[in-house]
Amino acid sequence: GRAPVHIEVRDLAGRLVRTVYAGVDGVGEFSREWNGQDGNGQLVPPGIYLCRIGVDAERGKSEQVHLVHVVY
Repeated sequence: GRAPVHIEVRDLAGRLVRTVYAGVDGVGEFSREWNGQDGNGQLVPPGIYLCRIGVDAERGKSEQVHLVHVVY
C-alpha cells in the first residue's frame, strides 16, 4: 500500500535545517536528494548533519537516522 514518508535534515543540536520530502509513497525503492541548502535556500556550513527518515505504515511508525557529512 501507500504510506506517509517524511525526510528531514537536522543539525547536531536537533534543529530542523530542511524538510527534504513530505509525501505519500507506495511500496518500492525511492531516492531523494538534498542539495545542501537550508529552508531559506542558503548553503549550510560544512559539518555533520542528521538525516531522519520516517515512515508511518500500517504496522506502526518506523524511523531511521543517518549521518550526513557536508564538505565543500
